Amino acid sequence: MQATPIHLGSGKMIGSVGIDPARVQGVGGPVSPQLILPAQFVMQATPKDATLAVTSIGAHIFLGYDATPAGAICRPIYVPSGERFPAYSIPSGSHESQVELRFFLTPAEVERLDRHRHRDGADQLVLFVALQLQIAAIRTYNEYGPSGPSAPQPWDLNFGLFSEVMPFWQSQVSPVRVEIEPSTWVNKVLPGLGTNRSRLVEVSFPPALPDHPAAAVQFEKARRAVDQGRYGDSISDCRGILKMWETHFEATRKKPVAEVLAERRAWATDDVRRRFIDTMWQEIGIVANAPHHPEGRPTVELFTEADARLILLLTATLCEYLAP
Repeated sequence: MQATPIHLGSGKMIGSVGIDPARVQGVGGPVSPQLILPAQFVMQATPKDATLAVTSIGAHIFLGYDATPAGAICRPIYVPSGERFPAYSIPSGSHESQVELRFFLTPAEVERLDRHRHRDGADQLVLFVALQLQIAAIRTYNEYGPSGPSAPQPWDLNFGLFSEVMPFWQSQVSPVRVEIEPSTWVNKVLPGLGTNRSRLVEVSFPPALPDHPAAAVQFEKARRAVDQGRYGDSISDCRGILKMWETHFEATRKKPVAEVLAERRAWATDDVRRRFIDTMWQEIGIVANAPHHPEGRPTVELFTEADARLILLLTATLCEYLAP
């Protein structure tokens, strides 16, 4: 990871920032693809009464040396300070902090990034991240140490700590270069963005759901559970999606979805599609129902990412097939 210096005023270095290319990842799938770049800030030590802090971060990514908004590959992002500043100095030594830079992409932008990766036969993707940092001097009040208040204060100590934030007018940081190895891009980024270089079958996402205008929300909920490692929850969400079709078709145990579909599509009694759809529906239902039965708990704990992805894709394929 290459560290890029952070300067104040006429050139005083106060810290550095770098992005770990091995920890870059993609999430959100094709519905909401997001590229996550983990930035590491290292602030140099400062005296206690001269604390410096990064109070907000603006960032955009681009493919060349045009580090202006016009050359950005996607919409810029803005990271404000929350309960704590994104990065700050301490008296005892250098201080490290991690900040997640999350860029929202469109499918076209994902494709553009991957095409750029293959330029001139190269497989390594090189990105540049332009950062606009707001840096401020921080003076803190209402501090209470072992010997009592650090100085007489006009504010009640019960109000808690608060700070005076005094922004500096000038700060400089050069674009951060990020070189993403092919293995990281293919294994950690592209699958999370919902795309692969080779596709044998393309499923329409999100498939239609009966009498439900927010199909994308239902499938995104199940997909997000996979991304977060909640594989049992994802499979359980698929059960709810299948239940919508059963309700829509007014299906029962005596007249399952396969039979209703066969009537609507005028399949013959011996049509192999009757048995195929019925078998698929039952098998997915058996797995998807497991999280709702106490005796199924030991099995649920063994669900893997591959299990959850399989059920999600099978559910999506069935929904696409059932849609009129």
